[in-house]
Amino acid sequence: MEKNDFSKLKNLEKDSELNLLAVPAKGLQKYFKVKGKFTSKEKFDSIVARTGHVNKNKLTIILNSKSHGPMMRFDIIGTDHDDIPTPHLHIFNGGDSIINQTVLSKDELPDQLKDCINNLDNVVEDFTLFLKFINVDLSDVQITADFV
Repeated sequence: MEKNDFSKLKNLEKDSELNLLAVPAKGLQKYFKVKGKFTSKEKFDSIVARTGHVNKNKLTIILNSKSHGPMMRFDIIGTDHDDIPTPHLHIFNGGDSIINQTVLSKDELPDQLKDCINNLDNVVEDFTLFLKFINVDLSDVQITADFV
């Protein structure tokens, strides 16, 4: 995905298709859909995953564009990998997303995500920060957590 396309899609004002979003319980994942607020043809799928194999408290949020493919993966709580501590953000640069990606460490995170901390007490706040980061209008959305 071209950098310009990524920025345009990330910054696009979005609405959630649901008014209630919940961070899943440990071991589960949930899907949610968002769409462009004023450009409803732009649609996005997202996964909130708590399905870690090594760290059972894992919290990862994935965002995919229906038209452009994988966009990002935000590892908030989980095992460090490639010598990069969690939290960190994977930005997929198109093509094979495993090879063509940029990983931003905690120090390099965009300002909106710097308040996320690797702490189970903050999963709702961290999820909310991510939704604000991807420009989802939360005025009519309630965010909760299943048993965490």
